[in-house]
Amino acid sequence: MLTVRDISTGALDGAGLLPVGSYDPFQPRFIANLKEHLATGYSVIVRLHPGVAYPMPDNDLVHKVDREGHVVAVVGYADEDGTFLVGDPWRAEWGGDRHGLTALTSQDLALLLCNTTACFAAMPAPMSMSARIEAVGPTTNQLVVTVGAPRHPHARCELRSITALNASIKLPDGLACDKARQWADLITPEGDAELTWVVEEHHPVDGEIEIAVAGLGLGYDPYPFQDVVGSRARVAVRSVVDVPVREHQLA
Repeated sequence: MLTVRDISTGALDGAGLLPVGSYDPFQPRFIANLKEHLATGYSVIVRLHPGVAYPMPDNDLVHKVDREGHVVAVVGYADEDGTFLVGDPWRAEWGGDRHGLTALTSQDLALLLCNTTACFAAMPAPMSMSARIEAVGPTTNQLVVTVGAPRHPHARCELRSITALNASIKLPDGLACDKARQWADLITPEGDAELTWVVEEHHPVDGEIEIAVAGLGLGYDPYPFQDVVGSRARVAVRSVVDVPVREHQLA
């Protein structure tokens, strides 16, 4: 029988993240939510009104950018000195002076965010994943993986659905299953998909099960989008009793 020692989840290499929209006009709470999301390891994208903070001599460009807005990425923070690290693409030749990475205090950041479009920020995140293992017999286990849209207590996933969901697992030495790849039905922001593998222990195990899930994400806000999105999980497992080695006869 297997026991779970640890589970870690995160983004799947080569797959996109899903947009999680956060609206909060109360700046102290917005800053607190922003720090909470940054602590998960993902950046926050903020759309700004550039007219005041980003002066431009070209009147045609002013009108164009004022309509479309400007985007910066908040990529980290430091509690020691209360600063945030902001990545800004506004180049000097466009009349800007914030190009590159800039450290801002929370007060400066709050002033910058006063120019946000409707106090809205996008918090990209992978699909949510959780896993559990249930004993079926002395050497038979059931691995259950639940996959869904990212959920945040102060934000909403701007997702219509995830289709064509497929998942695969990679097992450590000593474990085997009858099929490494599975498919699931439609995922919506309110509903999850559950994937199940029957895993057999051939000898005592102390290793890691790797799970990769990807699908086609469809969304509608702020613009219609379609992208391959995914997530991955690593489940550290160990045999809790000695498993007898199974003898296999060669044909």
